[in-house]
Amino acid sequence: MRFNLFKPRSSLAKYKLVIIAILILAAFSLRVYKYMYTPWATHGEELLFVWSGYSLITEKVPISWSNLDAYQPKHVYFDGLIGDPALHNTFGTKLFKPWLDEPPLFSLIVGLPQVVLGVGSLNDIPPAAVFRLPMLLISFFILIFIYKLTNYLFGFKPAFWAVFIYGFSPLIIISNRLAVPENLITLLFLILAYLTLKLKSQPKKLLIHTVIISLIAGLSKPTGLFISLLPAVYLWKDKKYKLSFLTLIIPQLLFWAFFLAYGYHYDWPLFVGLLKQQGLRPAGFTSLAFLLSSPAYDIALLLDNWYYIHLLSLFALVVYWRFTKNPKMEFVLWGGFIWLFIFVLSSGQTDLLPWYRYPLFAFTSIAFGVLFTQLLKKGFDLFSYSSLILLSLGNLALLDSPFPPPAGYRMASSTFRFLLILLLLPAILSAFKIRTKLTQKITTWLAIIVLLIGGLFVNSWYIYRAYGLKCDHIPTCNIPNMTGKQLLKQVLNKVHKT
Repeated sequence: MRFNLFKPRSSLAKYKLVIIAILILAAFSLRVYKYMYTPWATHGEELLFVWSGYSLITEKVPISWSNLDAYQPKHVYFDGLIGDPALHNTFGTKLFKPWLDEPPLFSLIVGLPQVVLGVGSLNDIPPAAVFRLPMLLISFFILIFIYKLTNYLFGFKPAFWAVFIYGFSPLIIISNRLAVPENLITLLFLILAYLTLKLKSQPKKLLIHTVIISLIAGLSKPTGLFISLLPAVYLWKDKKYKLSFLTLIIPQLLFWAFFLAYGYHYDWPLFVGLLKQQGLRPAGFTSLAFLLSSPAYDIALLLDNWYYIHLLSLFALVVYWRFTKNPKMEFVLWGGFIWLFIFVLSSGQTDLLPWYRYPLFAFTSIAFGVLFTQLLKKGFDLFSYSSLILLSLGNLALLDSPFPPPAGYRMASSTFRFLLILLLLPAILSAFKIRTKLTQKITTWLAIIVLLIGGLFVNSWYIYRAYGLKCDHIPTCNIPNMTGKQLLKQVLNKVHKT
């Protein structure tokens, strides 16, 4: 299957291509900016995979940390503090050999750049500037495939707004930098969703692609296997019952054949013990409520108002679909709710492990693109407009800082009240049928302007200042052990030596 990422067919198509290319590059630049600073360079979930991949390549045995009790004293490779105290860049842990918590594929992806550039070791904190490089590339293709999938289903305008809301949400920008398998699974899920539509008339070809893609996702993290549910559902709806069953069972069989052999090769009793313990993660009905109440990219909350735009869009699309029965909208809902179902079953009821949510945001973004385009077409009512205004500009609060300017920004309450009333006035007049056509037009343009300002200015400002807002006045803040300039120097040295 050949991917034509962009295929302009006319001058108008070329014009649209330029617009979406600028949007994607702008969103990508926010992901690249100081990506080694935020999240912290000593993020435990990242180190889990990076150490494993690095040691698997260099030592031929996976070595990493774990909080599971199945490991015994004989498995302890290192116990102590790793890192440089002078940089406040340390991680206290036990490293275990062999480390068999997860399949090896994603570990190899994030461990390989260290080996290629000749940096890092098991005795030091690996540089985030290096091991997050694959995540930047993955995030770029996520943006492209959100556009591709949405444009294929609904056209350019919904695709534009889908990319915009995903590309400029602070929580998602920072999440995309994190070296965790869910970012790769997000990309693979989008590709598989796109192929499910493109190969609808070629079910056997879809089966082959599903097996390959879901197996790659599963070997990155077992939850990735279940992205095969989406093509399975649509093959079943097309009465291809046998192929539907095979899209589910073949990736599972291949995955378990490999993973069991992997565990048997290194330490079978330990591997069995880990499988039993991982199946005991608490799950329950509170998971959805916890998702709604805990915006985060990390184990600490980040009150990103656009997080709620994402989630509300998915549930609003459910209501909208109930009236329209639009099959394209149903496809988006299947994608979103399949991952929501996976999240609820696997993430731990109230464990703040927000990376389990990452693939969901691709489909909430598409839901927003669809709904916002419909609102622009049909006109805003007071209720949808006021909700959008409050949430679009809500991230001004992220710019607040306990330190004096220029550390942060805090809007005065009187300014906020005046500005809010001024912004809501056209919608209020429209609600009371006063100059309806004029006020409706003003309301629509204000909605676009405020959303663009919220994304291009407020959210971008926060990303630009995220590290400084925390650390400008705190001398003990975590400092990356490699900056962008040092990375460039390391790359040039490596190229020169070869």
